[in-house]
Amino acid sequence: MRQTSWIATAAALILALYLVYLMTAPKRQTIRPLTEMQVTAMLKQGDEALHRKDLNGIFNLLAPHVKILGVSQDRLRATLARDFQETGPLIATWKNLQFYGGQTSATATFTLMVGEDIPGMEARYFNYPITIILKPVKIPTYFGLFHTTQWRITNVQTNVPVDFEGP
Repeated sequence: MRQTSWIATAAALILALYLVYLMTAPKRQTIRPLTEMQVTAMLKQGDEALHRKDLNGIFNLLAPHVKILGVSQDRLRATLARDFQETGPLIATWKNLQFYGGQTSATATFTLMVGEDIPGMEARYFNYPITIILKPVKIPTYFGLFHTTQWRITNVQTNVPVDFEGP
């Protein structure tokens, strides 16, 4: 082989080893404590996603594989998809936000109202107090090659029984 071939091979080998190191090296990603302003932004994202009937926008706020109100995300997704087809424009509003932050967990309690925007009529489907628990969760990115840590909803609680129909 010529000298330029050896140099190119060595450069490719060094680059490959560096990429392997980047993928396997332990990453120390510190996450900042969640603030009330960030929770408010998350709630607004959820409101907008509900108004657009955007399932992915709603479920991007949740930690993967957690049950919400005792229901798996697959079942909840199927129920919401069916309900989105059967309803008109939806609105979600929240009030009385109480936020309790921390380094490893945060809690937000508020009153959530979900209804349908029907001209000349007020249709409310849900108007109850909600408590959400948020925790830092590792989220896979780039087809699972990397992970980022983000605050996500890990639990939703209410004192009112909620019945989810569907598969």
